[in-house]
Amino acid sequence: MLPASYIIILAGRVTFRRLQVSHVNASKQSERESHGFTAEEFRKDGFLKATGFKDASELVDEDGDLSLTISFGSRKANAKQHAHLRILIKEDGSGTATINYHKAERAVKGEQSPYLEDSAQWFGQFFKSETPHAHINSVFIFDKRFVPTINLPYPLLSSDEALKDSVVTGVAITFPETAPLATAIVDRGEESTFIFGQAYLDVDLKQFELIQEVERFSQYINPLIRRENGNGSKSTTGV
Repeated sequence: MLPASYIIILAGRVTFRRLQVSHVNASKQSERESHGFTAEEFRKDGFLKATGFKDASELVDEDGDLSLTISFGSRKANAKQHAHLRILIKEDGSGTATINYHKAERAVKGEQSPYLEDSAQWFGQFFKSETPHAHINSVFIFDKRFVPTINLPYPLLSSDEALKDSVVTGVAITFPETAPLATAIVDRGEESTFIFGQAYLDVDLKQFELIQEVERFSQYINPLIRRENGNGSKSTTGV
C-alpha cells in the first residue's frame, strides 16, 4: 500500500523525509541542525527558468528569502495522489526544499509535465550531486481491520505513582544495517494503527521511483501488521 504521505526534504547532501508533519516546521528544523544545500550545489537560475519565473524578486520575502511552491498532479486521470514541491532559498543561495507526496480526497490529474510520477527526477536535474544522501520517513496508516503483529497495547510497569494505570501503545524497532529501513515505530490507536519508518540511503534522484521505494520498505512494514479475522483472531496471511 502507499503511505499516507511521502515527503522529501532536500538538505545537507540533500535530505529526504517522508513524514506527516508541518512542512514549514520540518524545513526550519533542518536549518537549525545546519542542514541545507549550498549555492554551489543547486542550480538556482536553471530552476527558476524552468518554472517560468524570469524575475525572482516577486518570490522574495521581507527577510530576503526566496520561497516557492509547485504542485504536481498525476498523469493518470483517476489517481488520488499528488505532490507539492516547496523550496526556500536564502539570500546567500543556500536553502532547503521539500517534495511532499500524499493522498488526496479526489482525483488530481496533472495538466502538463512534470507529473507526480516524475517530479523527483525533474527536480534532480538542478542538483550537481548524482547520489545525494537520503533521510526518508514514511507514514503507513491501517484501519481497524488490521492489528500489529506485536502485542499492543500492554500495561506500563513503573513504580512512579504518576504513571499508574498507563499503557504502552507503541514500540520502536531497529532493523539490521543490511535492511533498507533503519527504524520503525508501531503505534496502535483506537481506530487506526500507524507505522512510521525511517531510512538513510544514498539515492540517485534522477532515477528515483516512488512506487519502487515504497515496495522495498513494505517488505519490512508488512510483517508488522496483520488483518484481524471476524472472530478476533489474527490472520497469518499478512497484508
